[in-house]
Amino acid sequence: MARSAEARKLLARYDEYLAAASRRHGRKVDFTPAEAQLLGQILDQIDEKARLKRILAKPDELTLREQLSLSAEIRLLAASIDRMLRHIKVDMPVEPSTRSKKAAKAANTRWGMSS
Repeated sequence: MARSAEARKLLARYDEYLAAASRRHGRKVDFTPAEAQLLGQILDQIDEKARLKRILAKPDELTLREQLSLSAEIRLLAASIDRMLRHIKVDMPVEPSTRSKKAAKAANTRWGMSS
């Protein structure tokens, strides 16, 4: 299925972020399988939102009730997309400092935990 322009733009932006993160960390940074699945769902919802907007752009063919229903669905999709986008992390977590590593090792030694 062909992606909408908005979905392609978002995907290109995430590709740029991943490339920049890969350069910063000196190794390839990619999405986890869960994030990749979530990104696919987000892109599907963006495509659906674009399709509904195209339908809504022809108000002569729709009743007022249908227009209201479509606009409500578009708002719900936008809110859902926004919520799901918050779960996608592009950058890798920061490595713990040497001091943090030493403190964790000391705590684990003290409490008898193996690392």
